Amino acid sequence: MSADLKNFIQEVKSFEPTGTQKARLENIISELKKFLDECNAVVFLCTHNSRRSQYCEIWSKYFLSTYKNKINFFSAGVVKTKVHKQIYKSLERVGIGVNKNLSINTETISISPFSKTLSEIEEKKFISIMTCSDSEKTCPVDSRSLINLKLFYEDPKVYDNTPQEDEEYDKTSFMIACEINFILKNIN
Repeated sequence: MSADLKNFIQEVKSFEPTGTQKARLENIISELKKFLDECNAVVFLCTHNSRRSQYCEIWSKYFLSTYKNKINFFSAGVVKTKVHKQIYKSLERVGIGVNKNLSINTETISISPFSKTLSEIEEKKFISIMTCSDSEKTCPVDSRSLINLKLFYEDPKVYDNTPQEDEEYDKTSFMIACEINFILKNIN
């Protein structure tokens, strides 16, 4: 593990939510515990499946190896686009390898993120977690979803092509990593 990634993971693992953030995450943990016996698939939903839902899927799969949860994580959107290039760049900045085929590689996981729609998810049933408020309005209700949870994040897209772009993508990635780690750590 690179020194950058080791430092990033240490910061993520030391994160402790407080106040309303803690209550929101504890609610998600409670709801997940209710449904994970019936279904071990979680789908992160966002309108375009290009940024926030991709971060959620990537960090969930990364931390899954730490906590040995038996959950299958996916991401999907209403519209199929592509994984935004800044996702890869922000992961590289924390020490995660991204190869020329845009696969993400660490010593514990290898992921090839791609944008997909909910209809491409093959699971017979799953737990939905919406990552953007737009998806709450635009995502169709899928009969396979046992419950629709909310874990909203600000869209770093608003900073595309600005001087703050790298910083805002890094902040979004960090916050999602922190919250996903907290959830997975407390599901056991």
